Amino acid sequence: MVHSVVCALIVVLSGQVAFEPSVVPTEPRELYQLAAAAIASRDTATATRHLENLAFNHTNSPLAEVAVFHLAECYLLQSRSADALSVLHKFSERIEQSLSVEQKEPGIKSKTNELLTRVLQSFPEDPQSLQTLQRQITAHESIDSDQLSTPVDVAIAGELAQRYERSQDFASAEQWLQKLVGTVGSDARQLEEKLRFELPLAKAEHALSVGEAGAAVEILQTALTAQHESDQELALRFLLAEALFATGKSTAAAEQFQWLSEQAATQIPSPAWLAAVTLRRAELLVRTRAFVEAQSLLLRAKTDLPDFELVHEFDYLLARCAVARIEFDKAIELLQRVIEAPTAAGKEAIPRAAWMLGEVHFLQRQYRPALTAYAQATQLDAFPQWQARGLLQSAKCYELLGDTPAALGFYQRAKELSQRPDVIQEATERMAVIESAASNLR
Repeated sequence: MVHSVVCALIVVLSGQVAFEPSVVPTEPRELYQLAAAAIASRDTATATRHLENLAFNHTNSPLAEVAVFHLAECYLLQSRSADALSVLHKFSERIEQSLSVEQKEPGIKSKTNELLTRVLQSFPEDPQSLQTLQRQITAHESIDSDQLSTPVDVAIAGELAQRYERSQDFASAEQWLQKLVGTVGSDARQLEEKLRFELPLAKAEHALSVGEAGAAVEILQTALTAQHESDQELALRFLLAEALFATGKSTAAAEQFQWLSEQAATQIPSPAWLAAVTLRRAELLVRTRAFVEAQSLLLRAKTDLPDFELVHEFDYLLARCAVARIEFDKAIELLQRVIEAPTAAGKEAIPRAAWMLGEVHFLQRQYRPALTAYAQATQLDAFPQWQARGLLQSAKCYELLGDTPAALGFYQRAKELSQRPDVIQEATERMAVIESAASNLR
């Protein structure tokens, strides 16, 4: 960056008369030459001083406009982002309207816009920077709090909207985007798309990620009342289906996933997201105990979507269908396949399948094999919820096998590890029953 500044100044000053360093500069040309020499020697502090003198004390000089650009660059080199923004805010309109500035330094108008972008992006991602940027707009004498009248105001407002969105303060992001509506210099089509599609999608994704699925549903349903391009509608409907699934609204979720599946059928080749939609449809069918339909869908999916990264989930759901039909041997085979699947490595699918495998053995009163299966779930520290469930069920197995000391130990570990009230309550109650029975025998 230093090199580019030096080169720019040298081009502007080429062919000009050298100055005498011992003479106190009073003319704009002398100040500019001194600044160029300081930049060439990488003395940005001295260059800044001369450029400030030229820009602020010789504002009528044609060189002042060019000096402002290089002064902002020097501020940026010194990590003085606020000063760089302030000087650009003050002079950018004059640079834009100047009829002679391009003769002195060709391309400076476009370079000023690029520099403004760099300056805005140089601010740290913190609350203090947000306050600084907002003050820069509200303190500008040509505007009030609800109006953006200069290209710099528009650029700052756009940067604020992006920063608030990244910090997940979507209300503030929308507020700044609304300020940009109708302003000169903003892209009306891009802004409308941001407000209509991108921001609602981001808000809904965040709400869903923090467990506020109901809020996500409301955001997405509102967004879908507007007209969207086909790919945008697909994105909104897919997230809506996920949010409905998370809220337990099975019928409404199934309708959305069915719509998505029908849209996928019109595309050749099939879109990558079809596998995820198919998985959700199968999960909903299992959830509503439509096991025959679920099995049919899953078997087709295993044939049609063999490269799906979560293909082991198809086997897990097939196992649940098998359990519902009391086909325990088939369920055991499928669950063991999930546990051994390379695609399941490191995922929750393994402890979940191990726990279900233990349940299948438990239903058949095969307590020793059940203990072996539950142990596979309890050994995975990354999934404490399945550890606690596995410990609870292991305790039941030991209790039914007559090993009360082991049962008490596993119940205690389940209580200590679990954050689920139902698990804690059940473990506490069983421990009380065992201890009461033991005291009665004394």
